[in-house]
Amino acid sequence: MIRNVQTQACISCHKTSTVQMTASQYLRYRGGVENLQDIFPDATADFRELLITGTHKECWDKMFGEGDEDNDL
Repeated sequence: MIRNVQTQACISCHKTSTVQMTASQYLRYRGGVENLQDIFPDATADFRELLITGTHKECWDKMFGEGDEDNDL
């Protein structure tokens, strides 16, 4: 069974998003004990950020720029 889950409002544009996950993933996600990487092993960092903070990739890029800053170290 697939669930539609509404995210919290984005800190930049203040809009929410709706993401889909299985019922099992939803229960694990709402449990708050497991890391998102374990619940959604194939998910992108952008998807995980959307779940954590509600921030859209486009809004993140506007606020912080595009690209992986870790490579600049």
